[in-house]
Amino acid sequence: DTMNVTVIAGDIRTIYNETIFAARDVLIDAFGVDDVNAAQLFVVVGTILALYALALLHACLTRGRRSRKDANTRKPATVIMGCRDSGKTCMFQALKYKEQRFATVTSMAPGEAADVVVEGKNARGTPVTRTNCRIVDTPGHGKLRRDAMGELSRAAALVFVVDSSTFTTEKKDVAAYLFNLLSSELVQRRRIPIFIACNKTEKLTSHPPDFIRKRLEKEIDSLRAAKRAELPDIAITKAQKRANEIAAKKNAKLRALGQRPGETFTFEAFSKSTKVPVSVGRTSATKLDVAAACDFIIQRGA
Repeated sequence: DTMNVTVIAGDIRTIYNETIFAARDVLIDAFGVDDVNAAQLFVVVGTILALYALALLHACLTRGRRSRKDANTRKPATVIMGCRDSGKTCMFQALKYKEQRFATVTSMAPGEAADVVVEGKNARGTPVTRTNCRIVDTPGHGKLRRDAMGELSRAAALVFVVDSSTFTTEKKDVAAYLFNLLSSELVQRRRIPIFIACNKTEKLTSHPPDFIRKRLEKEIDSLRAAKRAELPDIAITKAQKRANEIAAKKNAKLRALGQRPGETFTFEAFSKSTKVPVSVGRTSATKLDVAAACDFIIQRGA
């Protein structure tokens, strides 16, 4: 092995010396310069440029493959969203595997499953089985929420999971997240249906869906008022001022959630004015009690 390393090192040294001599000949012919140091510098710079070109080519090819992969995988899906520890991954497993196959941890990236078989009832109450359902589980951590919101572009329907056992202590964060979804231009423009899954109902400390719905409506109504009182962005030029005015008007309309000033927010009124269906139901993903979510996917999902 030592002999092989010595031979390889000798070959590399020979190639390097030959390259120096070749570079020296090029410098003499092109510029009339006969300098070993200049030849060495010429080789080093040439090597760096060649490596940079190879790295750039690799990046372009990789980006192209990633774009083709994204185009294939980012198909319409039912997207599971919600705050951290609400039970999103348990919901994902219950829908995909019909069991809790592995212990869950805080997700750092979206998970996706195609060809999921979902059994539920359609709008007429008739049992239906759908195959080829696509479901996406998104991260719930606050720092990763931007990544989760990025999945709205492919969402055919949203399952927003709420931990009903800790809701009273987490309601402000839950309401803020839900408010961002309801005021999203994508949600309102595409009228993406939303099912609020009040999860972990098997726990003694859980609250019923109606209690959670009313508290969320109250918190979201407070958020609407707070957003109306926000100061506009600072503008220096007239063009910036005009752009800020247009953006502020657009955001104000979205954040009004389809209701006039002074009107109290309710999910029913929001759905009526924006045509975005919102429903609330109970689930217990760890106990595989996800019938309400299955019915929603049958009727609204991808």
